[in-house]
Parts: sequence; C-alpha cells; structure tokens
Amino acid sequence: MISDTRPQMLRAPMNSRLAPSLRRIDSLAGLVAGTVVLFALCVVWVVGVHHDYIPCRSDCGETVLAQEQVAGYRLSGVKYGFIQYQTEPTGDLLYTHNVHIGAIVFVLLDAIGVRSFWAKQVVTLAALGLGLLYVFHAAAYYSKSSLGGLIVLILFCLDYEHVLSFGLNALRAWHWLALFGLAFHTRRLMVEAGKRRTDYAAVVGLAFVAFGIGYDFWLICSCVSGVILFLSRHEMSAGAGRLTRSAWVLGSLVLPFVMRQVQVVSVLGTSYWVTDFLYTVGIKVPGMSRLLRTPSLDAIDAFYEANHILRPPASPASSLSSTLATLADMISYILIPGWGLPFCLVAVTVALFAIADVVLRGRTWYRARGVGAIVSGLNAEGWCLLIAALSIGIGCGLAILAPFSLHVYIKHGFPLLAAAILVPAGACLTLATESLVRTGSHGWRGGGVAAAVIAVIAGYNALIQINNARTASDVNLSWIRFLSQHKRATYALSYRPLLVDGEAIDWVRVGPEHAPDILERARRGQPLFDGFMRNSMRPRDYWIYQPADREVEFDAPSPSCHRQDPIVAALAWIRERVHQRPGKSASWVVPGRVAPGSQVVLGGTVDAPPGLVDRVEVIDLGTTQKVTHEDTAWSVAPASSSDRPIKEGIFNCLRETFIADVGIPIGASEGTQKISIRVVYRDGRRFEIGRIMFQIRRDAPQEDQSGVTFRKPDLGVDAVVRAKPGLKVLGQSWTGNGYVIFDLRTRVDSASRPVGGRH
Repeated sequence: MISDTRPQMLRAPMNSRLAPSLRRIDSLAGLVAGTVVLFALCVVWVVGVHHDYIPCRSDCGETVLAQEQVAGYRLSGVKYGFIQYQTEPTGDLLYTHNVHIGAIVFVLLDAIGVRSFWAKQVVTLAALGLGLLYVFHAAAYYSKSSLGGLIVLILFCLDYEHVLSFGLNALRAWHWLALFGLAFHTRRLMVEAGKRRTDYAAVVGLAFVAFGIGYDFWLICSCVSGVILFLSRHEMSAGAGRLTRSAWVLGSLVLPFVMRQVQVVSVLGTSYWVTDFLYTVGIKVPGMSRLLRTPSLDAIDAFYEANHILRPPASPASSLSSTLATLADMISYILIPGWGLPFCLVAVTVALFAIADVVLRGRTWYRARGVGAIVSGLNAEGWCLLIAALSIGIGCGLAILAPFSLHVYIKHGFPLLAAAILVPAGACLTLATESLVRTGSHGWRGGGVAAAVIAVIAGYNALIQINNARTASDVNLSWIRFLSQHKRATYALSYRPLLVDGEAIDWVRVGPEHAPDILERARRGQPLFDGFMRNSMRPRDYWIYQPADREVEFDAPSPSCHRQDPIVAALAWIRERVHQRPGKSASWVVPGRVAPGSQVVLGGTVDAPPGLVDRVEVIDLGTTQKVTHEDTAWSVAPASSSDRPIKEGIFNCLRETFIADVGIPIGASEGTQKISIRVVYRDGRRFEIGRIMFQIRRDAPQEDQSGVTFRKPDLGVDAVVRAKPGLKVLGQSWTGNGYVIFDLRTRVDSASRPVGGRH
C-alpha cells in the first residue's frame, strides 16, 4: 500500500542543495524508518507479554469488547451482521452507534482459524506498525525530506503515553493508519499526473478503517482529507482528472457511512434508524438539539431501552460557553501537563503560521518578500500544507461533535492530538537540523539559533516523556491470570474481565463505590451483595476489589495532581515559597433550610497553592438563635488546632475546590447552624477560610440527600485490606491502581455459601 516516495523527493529543489550527509540519509531513509518502527513494536510487544497481551496504561476496554465478540461469534455466529452485541438475561443488547474495527478483525481472524488471543494481538500490533510507517511516508512526502519523515517518526516512537501505549488496543491501534494513510494517498492521488491504482484502492480501504474506528474519528479524517482536496485543487490540470479524483475521494469517504446505515436498517428497521439518527445528531452536534426539538434524555433512554440498544452516556452541550469552559479546563489540566507548555505553544504557533501560509501562498507579494520568501527558501511549503490540513481538519472534526469529542480525544487521550503536536515539532526540528547542516561553521549566528531550537525541543521532549512515565498510573489487570486459573468460579469485579480464549467468565460488576457498604456488612456478618445485583447473579467464590479513581484523573473527585508541566511546576514552586496565607475563598451550601435527620452538601474554593494543602476540614461551631455581626463578618485568619473536625472535605487539587456532606442529627435543635471551613497545610499551619450558615427547622422538607450529588474517592487497596472484613486474602498488588482478591468461599451467609470444587 505504501510505495517508495524517494524518487519524488529527490526531484525537489531542496534536495539539490542538501549536504552529502543529508543525501545519504535520503538513500537510507526507508531502512532506518523500518528499523525504528520494528524496535518500537518490540517494546510494545515486550510490555504486552508482561501484561498478558493487554497492557492498560490507557483505555483497554475496547480490546475486552473485541474478544467478547469472538465469544459471541463462537456461540451464535455472525448473529447481527457484525453489529456489536452482548447477551443479557433479558435479551441481547446491541450497540449501533459505532463500528468496532477491532471486533470485526478479531471475529474474522477467529473464523479463518486464528483462535488464540495473542495471535490476534499480533495483527493489532501490525496495524500500529503500518500506521507508524505512514507517519514517516506522509511527513517525508509532504516535506520532500526523508530526514523530516524520520524525525517525525522518531518523535512518535518516543512517545509511549500518547502513541505506543495504544499499540495493543484492538481499536485504537488503527488510528495512525487511517489518519496518515488518508493524508498520504489523498494528496498523492490529487497531485500526481500518472494514475496509481494503489492510491485509488488505498483511499477506499482507509476510509473503511477510519469509519471502523468510530463516527467521530471518521468525521475527523474526512475533514482532514477535505482540506487536502481543497488545498490541492490548483496543483493539477483539469485534464488530469481533478474532478474525477476528487469525486473518488469523497465517494470513498461517504461509502462506509452509507453501508452502515443500510446495515442498521436491515437489522432494526427504518423507523428505528430515522429516530436514532435524529437523536444522535441532536445529542452530539452542538445546537442541533434545539433545532430538531430533541426530547428529554429520559425519553431518549426509554426509546433505546425499549429497542434493546446500548446508548453511551452523552448529552447535548448546554451552551457554547460551557463547551469552551470544558475545553479550557482540559487544556490546563490535561494537555499542558501531558505534552508540555513549549510543545503546545509550538503546535499552536506553527499551525497558525501554516494556515496563514497556505492562504497567502497564491499572492505574488507574499512569495516575493518577507515571510513568504523565507518559507520558500527553507522549502517549508510542504510542511505548511500538511500541518494546516491536520490542524484545520482535526479542529473542525472536534468542533462538530464537541463537547463529546473533547472527552474522547483530550480527557481520555485517545490517539489524535499527537498528529497536531508532534508534526509541528518535527517540522521545527527538521528545518533547524537542515539549516545547521547547510551553514556549518560558516554561519555561526544562524547555526547557533538552529542548535538552540534543536536543544530546546529535543530536551523538553525528553523531560516530558520522563515526567509522563514517572507520574503514569496503569490500570492493573494482572488479576486476569487468576481468572484464567479459576475459569469456572463466580466473581464480583470492579472492571469488565478479559474473556480468556473466548471463554465466558461468570461475573457481575460490583463498583468500588460499594466497598464501604460491603466491608460494613462483612463486619456485621450480613449478606455482602444484597441490593447491588439480581439474586441469580450473586458471586459466591471471589471478590476482586480495585479502585477506579486513577483511570481518568480529570473526573476523579480527589486527583493526585502529580503530573505537571515543568515550567508550570517551577512557577508553582516559586508561588509556594513566597506564600504566607490563603486568599479570600468562596463557599456555598445546599440546601439552605433543612430538617433534623437530613443531609446538606457544602463546598467552595481554596485560594492557596494546591501543593501546600494537606486537607480541608469542616468544624462545627454550634447553633444559634440570633446571628451576630461577628458571625457574618470574618476574614481569613489562623485557626486553632483544638477544634475537632466533624468531617474532612474532598479536596480537588486540579480545580482548587472542596466539597463535603454533613448529616444533621435527628435530635438537632432548631436554629442557625454555623460551620467553619479550615484548611490545613502540609507544614501544619491551619487557617479558617470561610464560614457557612444554614437553617435547621423541623418543618423543613425531609431530605435524605441534597440536590447536589458527588462521588467520593474510592477506597484504596490498603484501606480495604486494613479494614479486615473477615475475608481471606488470596492475593493483592500495589502497582498501578492495585487490587486485592478476597475468598468468599469460607464465608457462610445467605448471600455467599461455600461451594467447593468449582475450579
């Protein structure tokens, strides 16, 4: 599918001026690129073997789903024509909103006799390898520089967090193949005079790959290809078939979408398809819910439930401002810490420059002098075209489905943004390297600038990769080995299990949020799982507890905040050194009028460096019948350590906020309840940062829960083990987010009876 691009590159003006050392790199580029990719794949495979071929640094649920589809195929064949489904006691549950290319490939491999899980993962790894080769060829083809392609490829292969960690994800490993493959073949199909059958076939095949990854990714790839078509429209004569080739690309992109709609209609009918299409557009496209008058989410959920369809949690954007606020938070808390502030600034700056260049390139005055002449002299037009296409296409694709797409590609970090960040960085490194080689010792000023650019970008990239590796927290799934050794047992699990070799495991999900109740029941000798699941589904053999907080820190109620950009971390360190006391913080309470026996939720902000905050405490100041001026007029001041807190608030160090729930005793007296909020620094200093008051009245509505809900942090593995619930511990692990395996067979009660000899 990828043919040699070196002959075209050697005809480029830039290469005629290259130093001999760069020309030698040109001649060996393909071999070096293949070696780099092979080494990267070996690293991914070694890590995969250590984790039973399913490493879970990033999301790994798609791999589990792919193998579950294999189990369904072995039981029922292609029951729904490659529409994903899972068998439930109440009937099969279908998932129609995305095609899972990994599941399709796994099923097809199983059908031709490739039955082992590791062999299927070899194909997944091959998809990553082919995608990385396309990264090299696309960058080399656009830039007309094999060195440029190699530098971009090396940046990709050095990034484990955003690239290699998805190498054994049955779905996400295909991203680079679709994105850079379409960028490469679309451009070559449009500008090359001769017809290449490989380009025609590749565009069709890669369009199906993009659609197989998901509607959202297909839309992004379509936008990127559309931008390339638009920017390439003047680079070939009409007689060469410009309109025909454009129609071929557009038709190839639309074809998988049409075929999917026909597939859904054939299984579920036209009526369902029309309603589903309107609901999906109304939910995921900003502003369309009002135009289409989409019903409430409860009504939408009822529709899908009646049709036995799984609908992922998604809701329409409430407003443009809320979407922009979400984007700003994700940039601050995820993008900058994970990529580094310099890389993000380089990506934005180079993208804006590239877009301006492709817009102004047709102007004579621009090409003749100033920036245009510099771009032409550096032979950077190809870089600008590739970067502009990626930046505009990715930006438009994300905007069309925002905020849903922001959660997918920024919060969860699925492979995409590496294209928009690493390609501009690679362009800067390439141009600086070529400039340094050309000038040598004859231009020390220009050479010094080029060397500085190389040192800053390469050095900071190394710093970010080390920081990401140091602060990463894997989802530890090594308990899968225990499942493979006890296949006939029944389990309570926090995560969906991998179906070992397609064999079904009898399990039910018991979320980590239920752990406090389960431990309390264990201490009291009560049934452990009553109320959490149907009677027929109670596990009787093992409970594998695993917290889930660190899976996505952005959503965690109490994130670790270990990951920070070095520059931002240095500024925070300086702030902590000069900090004396908190600033004026805000606080709130809901509801403001409660009856005894009810519960209130209170919270606020902490105006202090989050690195200094150890905890936030809630202090009971008692009730009063009359509020004085002293109660309402207060300022931030040192607080006494003698007052015992009634509650510790959940402190979010990302957003510098706290939240806590406070129960009102049944026998509480009426009046105004006064609460003090105390922040405790890591060095032991205490400050009162706020006061909260609410009314306790017996005639107030009785509320078991307040109108504000929040999720408390999951108990850590050490806390669950220390609780000593009277259950035998069979195994535990502290790496990643850890887990502990409890033996339920020795416990005798109505929920769990010993059943010896089951495994």
